[in-house]
Amino acid sequence: ITWNETMRIIANGNVGIGVTGPDAKLHVHETSTVGGKWEVAKFEGDIGVGGGITLSSSSSGAEWSLIAQGASGGALANNLGFHLTDAGTSGGALGYKMTLEASSGFLGIGTNDPAFPLEVENASTAYIFSETTGAAASSGYRWKTPDSEFAWFSTGGTNAMALYDYVASAERMRIDSAGAVKFNAY
Repeated sequence: ITWNETMRIIANGNVGIGVTGPDAKLHVHETSTVGGKWEVAKFEGDIGVGGGITLSSSSSGAEWSLIAQGASGGALANNLGFHLTDAGTSGGALGYKMTLEASSGFLGIGTNDPAFPLEVENASTAYIFSETTGAAASSGYRWKTPDSEFAWFSTGGTNAMALYDYVASAERMRIDSAGAVKFNAY
């Protein structure tokens, strides 16, 4: 009989699968794909509504669950959700905080049913925040269609906001720190 070690439990209680020196309570290491799959670990729920894993903090009491909704998961069927299952000392409201919709690939933050590729909802403020820390770096929002590409942005050190047309390689509008609006040149 030839024995091959596939799992090891070391003196401090750490468990290693595919690794002889586990540096966490569960350390899994895979060096190749098996059957064309890339998974290192798989957690499967067979209760109709899906399965998931929960991460918790013993110091704050907070628990987050990553849930793969099953076919009978109602409106969330087959979606992937990030769910706050226990707020602990944070005081946060329980429920889904982010959902990745399976059929469309849409991502919802603050909504379980995103209607757009990225949908952000909040009862009070729903800013999408963009910040850069470089002195002359830009921060903003950029969008593109098959025929156009624009960006609203602000560049460090200018205290102004500009609308840039990438197709024409031209700035189309600028709002300066005094509130003056300039078109096609600044």
